[in-house]
Amino acid sequence: MSISSRRSALGAVAARAVSILASFILTFIVARVLDVEDAGTFFLVFTSIAIVATFGRFGTDNLALKIVGRADSNVLVDLRRLAVIALAASVVGVGAGVAASSLVGINLPGSFSTLLLTASAVVPQAASVLAGSILRARGRLILGTFAELGSMPALTALGITVLFATGMATLESVLICLVAGSWATALWSVWAAVSASRTYVPETSVAPVRTTQFIRENSRPLTAMMGTSLIFYLVTWIPIYLLSAVGELEAVSYYTAAARLAGFIGLIPAIQVSYLAPTFARLHQQSDVAGLNRLAGRSALIALGLAAVPATVLAVWAGPLLGLLYGSPYEEGGFVLSLLTVGVVVSVAAGQVNQLMLLCDLEQFALWLNIAILGLWLVAGFASAVTFGLAGVVLVSVTLTIGYQLAAVLKLHSAASILSFARLTRSPS
Repeated sequence: MSISSRRSALGAVAARAVSILASFILTFIVARVLDVEDAGTFFLVFTSIAIVATFGRFGTDNLALKIVGRADSNVLVDLRRLAVIALAASVVGVGAGVAASSLVGINLPGSFSTLLLTASAVVPQAASVLAGSILRARGRLILGTFAELGSMPALTALGITVLFATGMATLESVLICLVAGSWATALWSVWAAVSASRTYVPETSVAPVRTTQFIRENSRPLTAMMGTSLIFYLVTWIPIYLLSAVGELEAVSYYTAAARLAGFIGLIPAIQVSYLAPTFARLHQQSDVAGLNRLAGRSALIALGLAAVPATVLAVWAGPLLGLLYGSPYEEGGFVLSLLTVGVVVSVAAGQVNQLMLLCDLEQFALWLNIAILGLWLVAGFASAVTFGLAGVVLVSVTLTIGYQLAAVLKLHSAASILSFARLTRSPS
């Protein structure tokens, strides 16, 4: 790796770390500023917007990595087509989200205009992730990573802090801060992506294709990528919907706080994916399975080693840590943090299974795997939520997380000879 490439990778690591820290700070501030039930409502809305925004970008973020990797004369035209697809899907997502919220009777403070304004955050959040993916593909790893993950929570947290300092922090004003942070992030990230694309110089010249042909050729992978990302995100956060469905908004706050804290164990693999994804895509397109396996195994081993100490701390002192960070009421969620820690450790050891499936032509399997896990959640998860409450939901979450990782690892190996999990690897002689 050249010096410039190494610096870019280190910069992406730093940007990913700052982004994850920003998400944690946002959770911390909301938990401190709002009461437990209002915080639960905010977390439910925050997660819902992110899920609809995942539909809104419609897999275009992952396809953008592949398109830029082609390095041909059609790249810029195809990227513009992806932007149009994402915009159209986002608008559909906003309409569907507002309709669904009205039908199920989700009550937000203020009038219907508050609901519509809050739902509008879907459009900029989808645009920001697509812009960030393009920036990363063009070598702007730091900006791309921060656009995808860090800017929105950082700006939202800043706005809420100002509201709290002026005595104006309510659930409604906090939601408005979320919308403002989303649109501000989209403005700068889309501008940066457009600027980076203007300097693009294709390596090869190929015959252009019609838009209809482009859509026909890419509709299946786009749908699979979108479905996989959407269902994976939904599976990750479906516990809060199940808990809210049985009327436990306090449990929603406990689960969200514990899940965000447990997410710190996955800090390193989450950081790694910023610079690993473009490299995975390139190695796969070059059919360099040996190189891809070395990179995947070594990165997963490093992540697992670095996760060992914080995982132990979180599992053993879960209750006191939650109480210290979020307030004494959150100590009741200690067992949630301990169990979720187990699931995250298994995910770290399994390696970058999700990114590898999407980039190595296994997006269809990834989609069906996520559909299967979602189906199990709807059956076992709801039954557990009704019967055992928060404890049952957490047990189902950990069990399905481990099952998902095992199935993905086995499929990557059997279908593409890819070894994603943590292990010692030999350098090429």
